[in-house]
Amino acid sequence: MGTPEYDNRRPVAQLLAGGGAFCTAWIVAAPNIVMTNQHCTVGSIAGVSARFNAECDACEGGSIKTTDTYAAVELLYENAALDFALIRLEGNPAAIWGVATVDDADPVVGEAIYEIHHGEGLVKGYDAGRITSVDIPGICLPGTLAEIGVNAVATGGASGSPIFNGKTHCVTAICHCGPPCAPGWGVPMSFIWPDALPHILAAGGVPATCSTAPPCPWDCDGSGDGVVGIVDFLALLGQWDGPGSCDFDGGGVGIVDFLNLLANWGDCP
Repeated sequence: MGTPEYDNRRPVAQLLAGGGAFCTAWIVAAPNIVMTNQHCTVGSIAGVSARFNAECDACEGGSIKTTDTYAAVELLYENAALDFALIRLEGNPAAIWGVATVDDADPVVGEAIYEIHHGEGLVKGYDAGRITSVDIPGICLPGTLAEIGVNAVATGGASGSPIFNGKTHCVTAICHCGPPCAPGWGVPMSFIWPDALPHILAAGGVPATCSTAPPCPWDCDGSGDGVVGIVDFLALLGQWDGPGSCDFDGGGVGIVDFLNLLANWGDCP
């Protein structure tokens, strides 16, 4: 617990519709914008919701944690050629679950990656590997403008999940296709981001990228204002004894998190 990989599980959600799980999404911008695959939306979000914290409290023999579900209220944008979609959720889930940081640099063969997903409609899972190929369009899903190959296994339900760079711990691609196109394929953020960002900003979203947002977990109120202050303190108090974006050590919001916030009071580095 407390590792970047473990912390990055927080903004990842399971998409639900009709009583079942069908894809994965993740918070790409505060306060409430998530990204998933276009083939998960196909022009409609009727009856769709996003469930956060659907994970076990232990690696083996654990119980499912208390989940937190938000209805999808607006399909902001879709791009079938890059297989991504932007959805607005109700409320402010980023204030509790945080925002995944985007790495819009070109991916490189051999780079370590890991994927956090809800494969097969199950509780949250984790797979790690490396990038095996880049700039090979439409190998797994014909018509896709750009794909990267990864040797982390992708399964049904993992579509839309973030693929993190193992060094920067920022999202370098989104999973969009797997077996029988084994082991897994993603669409790189270097292609997605130039198209997605204007739509995110137009919708009032506040994203974070590796190139513009230095790590500042203590700015935990979900606003992305780059200041650790009274609003973050109030957010921490509101999350006390539970999960939340102010849980810096992964053990539930408490006195250690409070002391960490005070020690980093002021402008983010």
